Amino acid sequence: MELHCSGDAQTVYHYSTSLGRLELRHSPGCGASWARITGAEEGTWFYVQTCNGRYAQSYRVPRGYSNAYTDMVPDYSGIRVGNLAGHSPCRGPEDSVRG
Repeated sequence: MELHCSGDAQTVYHYSTSLGRLELRHSPGCGASWARITGAEEGTWFYVQTCNGRYAQSYRVPRGYSNAYTDMVPDYSGIRVGNLAGHSPCRGPEDSVRG
């Protein structure tokens, strides 16, 4: 994640699974989105994906950690987050929630 993008980032959507809580994060200034997972076990695989399937980034929670971030995907109106336990519906910045 670009460090300067976290300054205006907000949680657009959160989705809880048995493998951890996933958040769709969005930075209007950077025009990008990414996934954050919290409360996960090390090695847990998770992802962020544009709903048109054109862009996706996946990541595994590193050893010794329970939280992690994916790399960014370009800003699109339909993005979802997920892991092996399921995925969220497609969401965009207009669906913003405070989390």
